[in-house]
Amino acid sequence: MLAVLLGLLLSMYARVPNTVGNLGSVLDTFLPWLGMGAPVLLTLAVLRRSATALVALVLPVFAWVSLFTPATYFRVEKSVT
Repeated sequence: MLAVLLGLLLSMYARVPNTVGNLGSVLDTFLPWLGMGAPVLLTLAVLRRSATALVALVLPVFAWVSLFTPATYFRVEKSVT
């Protein structure tokens, strides 16, 4: 459940309102650090031996990688001949 909430927070961070206490700006500032929740959840999933929790970790990991990995990293370079 925590992995799904973390994944939703990472993927839908732009929808957090910036009205009460500038919560949206605070979340935007700490967004890269929210990815550190995934290794903690991974450790807990392994300790509990929960396959469901491991599968649920795909969402936050994918959301964090898609936000903070440069798009050029996945581009295949074509050689000019």
